[in-house]
Amino acid sequence: MIRAQFVRFHASKRDVERLYACNRESAQVWNMCLELAKNHYSEHRKWISQSELQKQTKRQF
Repeated sequence: MIRAQFVRFHASKRDVERLYACNRESAQVWNMCLELAKNHYSEHRKWISQSELQKQTKRQF
């Protein structure tokens, strides 16, 4: 079971925009990692290792 807790906080408009920008960037990282993992699995029939994933994404974000 996954539990979540909502926490209210106040932030300036600038801070909220920065948080959304960080969220978009993390989504790009996640999507790239997912694509690399799927491609690796379809070619080799095994999942990509953490070190190989790090090598392929190095200096891209």
